[in-house]
Amino acid sequence: YQRGPWTTFVTYGLRRNVRESGGINDADFTLPLAEDGTPRLDTRFTDDDGESQSLGHLLSASADYKLSPKMTLSASGRLSLGFGSDEEVNFRNELFDDGNRLQSFRLSDEDEDDLNGDLALTFSRVQARSTDELTVEARYTADARDDFSVFTEGSALVDGAVASPTVTERNTTDRFKQEGSLQLDWVKPLGDLSLETGFRSEFTRTDDDFVVDTLALDAFQSVGELSNSFVFDEQVHAVYGLLSRSFGPLSLKAGARLEQAFTTFDLAQPAPGQDDSGAFDNDYFSVFPSAFATYQFTDGVSAQARYSRRINRPDRKSVV
Repeated sequence: YQRGPWTTFVTYGLRRNVRESGGINDADFTLPLAEDGTPRLDTRFTDDDGESQSLGHLLSASADYKLSPKMTLSASGRLSLGFGSDEEVNFRNELFDDGNRLQSFRLSDEDEDDLNGDLALTFSRVQARSTDELTVEARYTADARDDFSVFTEGSALVDGAVASPTVTERNTTDRFKQEGSLQLDWVKPLGDLSLETGFRSEFTRTDDDFVVDTLALDAFQSVGELSNSFVFDEQVHAVYGLLSRSFGPLSLKAGARLEQAFTTFDLAQPAPGQDDSGAFDNDYFSVFPSAFATYQFTDGVSAQARYSRRINRPDRKSVV
């Protein structure tokens, strides 16, 4: 929709997926010979069946307002809501050479709910010359996810129906992740040179709670050594500058980005076999230089050489 200085855009999407899976495996295994030299044979039969379902809603909207022919204020948002479930049944029948039969099974039932939102506000100013631009953007993202799963498994040496379940475990994971950033970019011509500079500050906070319960005496009891929670905080503040200049068909650009990072990892209790718990800090300063050279042979043919230094920070799965 567009009217006057306003331009708006709204979309909605719905996605549903149902997937069934199954498989059968029947195999014979030759085991090491018995003491009297008699061949030994082990027969195994497995039957797997499963079904997974997912339902997702996505709503996004954006609005632009022209403050003047050179300045624009923009806002955009996104909201997604998802539900998922996964059920799986595994049955195994094993016949040993001595006539005994081992029957076992495993049932798993998992549910996941996810709510994610993103909001951004942007201001841009473009002068008459397209090489003079100023852009400021603030962004916030939040993601809340709940995972709930129950696993039941049992086995017994029987000659009939499988015995009662021996182990039932319930896992609950609550995760809330927030990300925010503030960024300014400025492109300014300086005679024969062009300056690109700006800064970016961003923060990330992840709060995870993981609880393990086992069924005992018809009631679930928490397993303290397997349950845990942690909070991970990260702040990164950076400034950068680039200078570029053209010499006929040759274009050169060089600069650097200076970055200061602050990270804190707070673990509620030590993992099994570990002695460390509490808060761990890791602050560091980095310099990332970069250089680019481009030579334009013709309108459609060019060659480029570049050098840059980057860093890959660990994601949530690497930190846990």
